Amino acid sequence: MSALKLLNSFTPVEIILIEDITDLELITFNLSPSRKGEKVKVPLWLAHYLESKGFATIDSGSENEWLGRIHWREKVKPPVETLSLSTLPDNFYARSSNLLHALTRFSEDPTIRQKMRQGENLYRDIHKRRIRIISEMSLLQIDEPSLLGRLTLEERTLLNLLKRILARWREEVGEPHLVSR
Repeated sequence: MSALKLLNSFTPVEIILIEDITDLELITFNLSPSRKGEKVKVPLWLAHYLESKGFATIDSGSENEWLGRIHWREKVKPPVETLSLSTLPDNFYARSSNLLHALTRFSEDPTIRQKMRQGENLYRDIHKRRIRIISEMSLLQIDEPSLLGRLTLEERTLLNLLKRILARWREEVGEPHLVSR
């Protein structure tokens, strides 16, 4: 899973600068001079660093709205089929991580603490539903292309891991090979 974490760390996320940045030139990323209050996209690892040093924050209101729209599509108005998922943005897990990471830094502020709880609850609901469906897909050996196409890279990795674990377990208990659905 460390490869996934590494890939995620390079996913661009949006931050709001709290301080002017004259120029930031790194081996993997360049940020041209930017002013306080400006929104910029940077890799997740850099967003966490700039937030921890007090140079940037996130727009927690718009990020919670974004998470709320995904929650509505995924949980409140889910697709009709039992084992169906909506398509998540490719950067869903990185962007959610950035939101939750940034909000934990400001957990002393009661307003932000409330937004943090709201964001965590939305994320948890989305996450639980998707993990349940991915678990069922692995258990029932479902390889339907339309469903697989709605999984993020992280979720496809989880599905493959669960399939391997279940195959090994089935082998250990002597379960006959079942034909995929």
